[in-house]
Amino acid sequence: MARSLLSPMPSSPRFSIYRRLALLPCRFVGISTARWILGAAVILAVPFYRRFLKIEGEVKKTTKAAVGVVEKVAEVTEKIAMEVAEALPENTKLKQVALEVEEIAEVVDKEAKLAETILEEVDDVVEKVDTLVEPIVDEFEGKDSKENI
Repeated sequence: MARSLLSPMPSSPRFSIYRRLALLPCRFVGISTARWILGAAVILAVPFYRRFLKIEGEVKKTTKAAVGVVEKVAEVTEKIAMEVAEALPENTKLKQVALEVEEIAEVVDKEAKLAETILEEVDDVVEKVDTLVEPIVDEFEGKDSKENI
């Protein structure tokens, strides 16, 4: 005997909301409904995708500039700390501090170079995604402009 959608479900935990949804007849979710939902998703996604591309470009430029500045500052700091450490007499606290600053600047420089490498890898992934998504967006925009004519 089939249950009505309005009949109460057993209260046991094995009849969760997901099981209740699975009992819905398939006629509620047909091919036309799926196409309608997919079309609506694409219509909503295209403007957000374009906005994301614009913001992504600005963030990319800002991030690359920031990493470049950090790298340059670390290199200069390392050089100055090295020169100061060489000029100071041996076995002094000030020389130890200068050497520690040099080591820290060296680590920051290496991390900045690593961040730059990661940014380049992210750029490669974004380019691959763009090559996959752009034809779909262009096709959708082409159909949309033809419908408006």
